[in-house]
Amino acid sequence: MIFLDVEASGLHPTSYPVEVAWVSHDLQRGWSALIRPAAAWGELDWNAESARIHGVSHHQLVMVGMDVREVAARLNGDLAGAEVLSDSPGTDGRWLQTLYGTTGIAPAFRISQSPDVQAVIAEACQRTGIQAEDHERLAAALHAEAGLITHRALDDAIGHAFSLGTVTLLNMALSGEEVEIRAFRQQLVERARGLLRQYGRGAS
Repeated sequence: MIFLDVEASGLHPTSYPVEVAWVSHDLQRGWSALIRPAAAWGELDWNAESARIHGVSHHQLVMVGMDVREVAARLNGDLAGAEVLSDSPGTDGRWLQTLYGTTGIAPAFRISQSPDVQAVIAEACQRTGIQAEDHERLAAALHAEAGLITHRALDDAIGHAFSLGTVTLLNMALSGEEVEIRAFRQQLVERARGLLRQYGRGAS
């Protein structure tokens, strides 16, 4: 299972992707990059309020962002043939269409429209009898331990993996497997931190 997240220049129809990331459900694999704006993406497509939320400046994208064709090619290489999960398949899919449409490269993967991330997590909780408040509390604790920042693509993708891992942790707790619980929890957090170190919230 692959979780993908995209941050963008805004929510308006002409907004464009500024950051993309994906992680595997077990956090053993992943990738993230900032995206250098293509020539066709103009200043009017940039929204200052969105920039304040995700914390990525236009200057930062121009200076250290990856070329759109390189981003498209890397995503295709990593995710070829996969169906990936997003918490917002409509908007993330639209921004990926903008990315791939600009490059002329066809995407080699697709975003699942149903289920999305929330549906997958909700179904897992329901199937195993996990209470929503217990899930939210433990997931928040994992976020804090790993030092995740909301509205950054890699952090949000990792957060989705944490949500799934939380279901496993709570199920293990029902069996009283204290040592195994601590080991699995530490493993999740360490893998998340490793991805953040490796890709530095947008480093290519």
